[in-house]
Amino acid sequence: MLVAESAVFEPDRLARYVRADEMQQALNFAFLEAPWDAPELRRVIDESLAATAAVDAPVTWVMSSHDAPRPATRLGSELRAGSAALLMLALPGAVYLCQGEELGLPQAHLPDDRIRDPLWRRSNGTDRGRDGARVPIPWSGDQPGYGFTTAPPEACWLPQPEGWGRYTVAAQREDPDSTLSLYRRALRLRRDHPVAAHGTLRWHSPVDAPYLAFSRGELTCVVNLGPDALDLDRLGFSGRPVLAGPALPHLGAVPVDACVWLSTASDGEDRHTDRP
Repeated sequence: MLVAESAVFEPDRLARYVRADEMQQALNFAFLEAPWDAPELRRVIDESLAATAAVDAPVTWVMSSHDAPRPATRLGSELRAGSAALLMLALPGAVYLCQGEELGLPQAHLPDDRIRDPLWRRSNGTDRGRDGARVPIPWSGDQPGYGFTTAPPEACWLPQPEGWGRYTVAAQREDPDSTLSLYRRALRLRRDHPVAAHGTLRWHSPVDAPYLAFSRGELTCVVNLGPDALDLDRLGFSGRPVLAGPALPHLGAVPVDACVWLSTASDGEDRHTDRP
C-alpha cells in the first residue's frame, strides 16, 4: 500500500493524488487543521468523504503529525484532544495515529539553545519550529529519560521535559481513566463495528448545531462543541453509552467539550462495552 504525506489541505485537490489501484491513500491534513468548531468540522468531514468516494479511494483521518503542534496543546485542553480522538475514531475510513498521541502528550517546550529545527534559524528566532512534537515519548519512570534513554538530558538531541511522569506508558497502562486506555477501548469498539469507508455515515445533528452527532452502523457518536451541556434524552438520542471521554456525570448529559459513543447493538453483540 502506498500512502502520501502530501501538504495538500483541500479534499478535492487531495483526491487527485489517489486511486484504489494506484496510490491508495493520502493523509488528510484538512481534518488536522480544522478548528474546534462543529460546522467547520462537519464541512471538512463531508468534503473529505465526497472527494475520496469520487475516486473510489478510502478516506483518511489524521489528528497529529511530526510537523504539527500536539492536539492537547493545539486544541487547548486534554479534554478536547480526547474528544477529538473519539470523533476521529468513530468516522468511517482509515485512521492514522502519530506516536505519543495515544498518551495525550502536550507540545513540549524546548529552551532556545536546544531547538534543532532549521525553521528557528531561518526565521531569526521567531518560529520555534516543530521540535515540540518530536520529543521522544516517555515509557516509564518520573525523570527525563523516562525509559527511552539513560543518557542525561543535556546529552540528548531533543531533551524530554520535567513533569512527564504521568504521561508514561507505564503510568497509563493499568489506569482505566488514562488517555491510553481511552484509545485502546475506542480501537476495540471500532474493530468490532467495522463499516465501509463511504455511504455509511448518517448525520443526526443540524448543519448549524453547536454539536456533532452521526451514526456509522450500530454506533452513534455525539460530541459537544457548544457552550452548554447536551441533554441526550431531549435531543432524542437512543442507545446505550459504551464509551465516553470524560466520564459522564449522568447518562443523560454530555458535558461541554466531551464526547460519547452510543450503541444500538444488543448486549450479546457488544463484546467490548465500557462503562462511561
